[in-house]
Amino acid sequence: MENFARWLDKANAISKCQLQVMEGKRYYRIVKETYAFCFIDKRNGDVLKPAGWEGVAKHARGNIFTDNVGVSEYGALYL
Repeated sequence: MENFARWLDKANAISKCQLQVMEGKRYYRIVKETYAFCFIDKRNGDVLKPAGWEGVAKHARGNIFTDNVGVSEYGALYL
């Protein structure tokens, strides 16, 4: 959880907004205002781009255990 908290602080600074965390079965949904900002895989810490409110896109954009935050001001990075 320490890595997740550190990642969330960095993501809040990058997004210039207070991000909300919603816990699901497999993923944490990170919400900015009214849309899914990105998803975090609970098993391995991968940062994933949303494919809608409930779905995730393939391929990790970053990881909470590395310095690669994987997000920009608008959401998860494109490949």
